[in-house]
Amino acid sequence: MRATEAQAPGYTGAPIRYLHTREIDAFYNSQQTTAGGAVGKTKVRVTRDQATGQVKNDPKASVRKSRIADMNIYSPKRGFDFRISVSVEEPGRQSSP
Repeated sequence: MRATEAQAPGYTGAPIRYLHTREIDAFYNSQQTTAGGAVGKTKVRVTRDQATGQVKNDPKASVRKSRIADMNIYSPKRGFDFRISVSVEEPGRQSSP
């Protein structure tokens, strides 16, 4: 199913809207101090409009990612191994770091 088919007058299925955004994500290393005084490494993802380079005017344009844990999976019979990472994402500041 193409999004354009969902716009046809006789279409009776669920409505589908499509918007192709052109954005660039940049990642910055950061440190965060917890209430207990511990310092942890975090990353900040900032989303910018590709055409203008401006930070998007969206609450999700800046996100602080704090990694909780990794699970590394060794796969000796494959050409690669696997890693599953668990992170917490919190709204970051609106300006780039």
